[in-house]
Amino acid sequence: MRARRRPAAPWLRYALWLGLPLALAWMLRDVSLSELAESLRALTVGELAILAAVNLLVVLAFSGRWWALLRARGLRLPYLALSAYRLAAFAISYFTPGTQFGGEPLQVHLVHYRHAIPLPTATASVVLDKTIELISNFVFLALGLAVVVRLGLQPTGSGVPLQALSLSLLVLPVAYLVGARRGKRPGTWLAARLGLRASGSGTQARIARAMEESESEVAAAAQQAPGGILAGTAFSALTWGLLLLEWALALHFLEIDLSAAEVVAVVTATRLALFVPLPGAAGALEASLLFAVTALGYSAAQALSLALVIRLRDVAFGGLGLWLGGWLAGGDSRARPKPDSG
Repeated sequence: MRARRRPAAPWLRYALWLGLPLALAWMLRDVSLSELAESLRALTVGELAILAAVNLLVVLAFSGRWWALLRARGLRLPYLALSAYRLAAFAISYFTPGTQFGGEPLQVHLVHYRHAIPLPTATASVVLDKTIELISNFVFLALGLAVVVRLGLQPTGSGVPLQALSLSLLVLPVAYLVGARRGKRPGTWLAARLGLRASGSGTQARIARAMEESESEVAAAAQQAPGGILAGTAFSALTWGLLLLEWALALHFLEIDLSAAEVVAVVTATRLALFVPLPGAAGALEASLLFAVTALGYSAAQALSLALVIRLRDVAFGGLGLWLGGWLAGGDSRARPKPDSG
């Protein structure tokens, strides 16, 4: 009889979940509330309104890539509806451990349930959207880490390993996209190697068939509608431009005046924090900002005030996304997408 595999020791997970907040509290032990309040008072109502407007543009730009990929396949879905679905997916990813993934099944469900798009097509659009997103994120991370190293902000001896890590992470989504362009189906191949076969009527067979159908759609989209991928890439560039603008404005309004390279370095630090498997990168985001901002010569109070602004933004949009997800998932709309007339 085969022995059951013992689960990983739970204390490892608890140590991570408790260790970061405790370490952050220790790092902030000398920050007074009066210093923090003074830093936050630098923000005016008008500046907060500007930040909110720019962030709204960021949220809208996030869904552009997905919209372009669907449109390239002849599916004309309402842009604002896709933005709502994307925001709901962000909320799930944000409030669950690990902020990179989590909400994608909801995106698939919403476009299938509310617009009668076949599941393989809906899944393929989300897979391609996520693949291009990962590529753009890792490209920025590689460039950002190069800036961090040039500025000498990385911990001693970590520059080359960090850059190597970002480039290695870039390989997987790029390889997947190239493989799909050539008609390959890596997920189906891997499923077969793991013993998941499409023949039969069991649950595993249904999963294998769904993966095979979805990857066929991914390959078809990559081969027949490259314009959607190009447009999605352009939307990724637009999104990153708006994100950097938002960060530059937030830093400036908090009287943290940095050069363009230094802004990129601070954003890079926060992107690294998002890999920590904690809901919303709790503690890791604040610690990364504290390290980056103080390394550039500003106070811990200013770093914490920036972290509070970013955290308030994310929690506000995350809360809105959760409400939208609950409302949209429970609706009964099943409108047919308009065929592309172009």
